[in-house]
Amino acid sequence: MAAHVTSTGFDADGVRLITPADVEFDALIETLAASGWAQTLREAAPSIVIVANETNQKIVALSTMFTVVGGPHEGTNSVFYVAPDAIAANELDYGRASSLGILPGRQEMIGFDFAVPDRRYYSGFTRDESDFYDPQVRNWIQTTARELASAHTVHVTLEAVIFDDGGLLGDPANHLAAHFDALVQARQGTFRSVLGSLEAGDRVDDVMTRLWPADEPADSDRLTTEWHAMNEARNTVATLLEKYGGDALPGALRRALLPQSFAIHGRTQA
Repeated sequence: MAAHVTSTGFDADGVRLITPADVEFDALIETLAASGWAQTLREAAPSIVIVANETNQKIVALSTMFTVVGGPHEGTNSVFYVAPDAIAANELDYGRASSLGILPGRQEMIGFDFAVPDRRYYSGFTRDESDFYDPQVRNWIQTTARELASAHTVHVTLEAVIFDDGGLLGDPANHLAAHFDALVQARQGTFRSVLGSLEAGDRVDDVMTRLWPADEPADSDRLTTEWHAMNEARNTVATLLEKYGGDALPGALRRALLPQSFAIHGRTQA
């Protein structure tokens, strides 16, 4: 017997959770899934939940908590969705690892412990890459789904949501706020630093080399929020360089800069 799935979202504020127990779940999976994935994802219940943004603002981060009773995954599992590149008004191509955020009226699939293949999943993938990754991803999703199906109940809670203006729904003490703020601030600081060096006449190769210093911390010291945020930031600059080239990199960085500082604050209404 499949696990009983329930959820708690911010329905009154316009951010709703849709689980396999809801009638619209299967139809939305068909709409949102990457080509060839719909049936696998429909059968992956209860390891997938859909977040529906019914507000008039873009969602750039959220945190969900899966609470599992019974089965090998009994306990809680917090899942973050973050899209720090989606804050800037001028959209740039940050590569396939980046998210555009959840636009008003749109939905996003969230997996228990995996990234769900959606319509943008194959963006930038070569055929060889798809052939290599697809069987592994499909096997992981199916294995997780089988294990969760043996649970008695699965309850999914929407813990916190952050919008592109910094507005936050949920508990401000949730780890999502600190994590997301670190990602945004590291990116903005790195963009400004690299742009300043380029405008001062430094060569692109030299600037990029300085982003990865020779005295990088050991593996055991790379688990901090700060190191992760900085590493994501410099990888973002490297992606912009690859996408736009050295001559156009300064212009891309200017577009990525926010006109004012980003601050997370309580949101009182939808």
